[in-house]
Amino acid sequence: MRNKAAFLFVLIIVLVGCNSKRQQGYTTRLDLLDSLVEIQPAHVLDSLEELQSRKLSKFNSAYAHVLQTIAQDKTYTEFTSDSLMTAATATLKHYKNKAPREYAHSLMYLGLVRYRMGVTDSTAYQPLKEATELYKKHSSKTRINYLCNYYLGELHDKNNNTALSERYNQLALRNAKQLNDTLYLFTCYRSLFWNQMKKPDYIKANLYLDTLSRFDMKDTYYFIDLLNMQVVYYQKTLNYSKALDTEKRLLKVKKANNQDISLSDLYNMSNSYKKLGLLDSALYYSRSTVQSISDSTYHLNYLYYKNLAEISAKLQKWSESANAYRKTYELMDQTNEKNMDTRILELEKKYDKSEAEKKALLYRNRNILTTTVAVFLMILLVTLLIIWSQRHKQLHLKQLVNEQKTMALEKNNQLLKERQQRSQLEKQITDQQIMEQQFLLPLYEQITTRNTQIRKFLYDLTTDTHISKMPFLHEKIKNEFKLFDETVHSKNFESLTDDDFSKVTHLVEKELQLLNKSEKLLLSLLVMKVPHQQISVLLNTTPESLSSRKLKLKKKMELIDIKID
Repeated sequence: MRNKAAFLFVLIIVLVGCNSKRQQGYTTRLDLLDSLVEIQPAHVLDSLEELQSRKLSKFNSAYAHVLQTIAQDKTYTEFTSDSLMTAATATLKHYKNKAPREYAHSLMYLGLVRYRMGVTDSTAYQPLKEATELYKKHSSKTRINYLCNYYLGELHDKNNNTALSERYNQLALRNAKQLNDTLYLFTCYRSLFWNQMKKPDYIKANLYLDTLSRFDMKDTYYFIDLLNMQVVYYQKTLNYSKALDTEKRLLKVKKANNQDISLSDLYNMSNSYKKLGLLDSALYYSRSTVQSISDSTYHLNYLYYKNLAEISAKLQKWSESANAYRKTYELMDQTNEKNMDTRILELEKKYDKSEAEKKALLYRNRNILTTTVAVFLMILLVTLLIIWSQRHKQLHLKQLVNEQKTMALEKNNQLLKERQQRSQLEKQITDQQIMEQQFLLPLYEQITTRNTQIRKFLYDLTTDTHISKMPFLHEKIKNEFKLFDETVHSKNFESLTDDDFSKVTHLVEKELQLLNKSEKLLLSLLVMKVPHQQISVLLNTTPESLSSRKLKLKKKMELIDIKID
């Protein structure tokens, strides 16, 4: 009986050893495929299919799934689920100390797969950021660093964190220069161009645009991309003639390559024609834009309806203008309800703070070690040379310890004070933002309600059959309907007091008394950094007229010596 048990025990040990050796061989083979996945992704996929038919350990199976995802990404596979990478990452997390490189790969491609699926929130950002931190601790390829920095920049850009997006794009550009990869360089310069356009800093944007123009990209996709950037740049810098010529060239290239004409292409054509005063052509392309909209409920489509409404109004096509304005206001209400996801920005601050705390902890540990060594040497020296002053030495040592405690306590108090000041400042900023929102939301609601009611009333009168029988009265009502947007102004804001304006602008009562109601309202909106186009909608005026009013307000404030940040 004992012999059978011993034999069974030995057999189990032999089998376990054989399986361990076999799994080690699989790991070596996966490492080889990892080195080939960048240059031969299709071959790696075939090899993985054969390898995965065998019984792999949990580690090898997760490793194989990561390599499969990388190879699929290199062969332009469209991802529809992140479940495979989620499971692989969860498994490799248990081996992050033994195999940190494989775990970092799984985190990076988990973020990339989610980004490819259209996810741009913290669920895509966090694994990418964690992978970047791991790559900093362990040596990694420059191409890997490029991918991490580039996609972190893209995620910040999608969440309107322009400064952080530019920082990561600059890091990606540095990696692309090290690789001397033309495609990577073009992609980085393109992202930096859009960063500058969002700021906006058109001088830097033009420099990046010139750099992109010098690339000799054979693929039509990149040429179309360059033309699109030029169109946007010319429109933003008010060079509508060049914008129109470039847009025509862009449409011609797309048609020659059987590519679809996008909504933005049609809108850009309409906008350029409108700015050049060619309203018939502008109306044609604005109608084409609206007719091409596949999802009429998407909130950002309000720009296309608003463009059609403005052009129709200028051409006195009142019915078409009214319908377009009604659709614009419906979509704008949805836009105002959208909240930007700020979790990515908060996570970025969290990682920066964690890094700073690590450095502070390391510095403090070094100080403690230095102090400890110094105290030990001092004690040893005093012990050897001044044995007879043992009591004096002990008192001196206690004094040193007390001084260290006092210094540590003072340092902690200083840190606590700084944190309290930082918390108070953040609270003040939050209170200011809440106050500004409470100030602005009633204005939007009041203006929208008023304009809708008056517009509906005037429109009903113009279509009334009884009134149409009285030509003079009918013509008078049509003229009133036409002049509605030009004559309406913000007299309905009488409920706003100087105290409300003071909270926003931080001007004292004497300074506010030097401005009229309209000037106070305009100044408040400017202080809250409301965009130019939105202010013109709020005040029922044109963007050009609003620019004139801004200039007059500036001159008046300079004349009466009112200064504001």
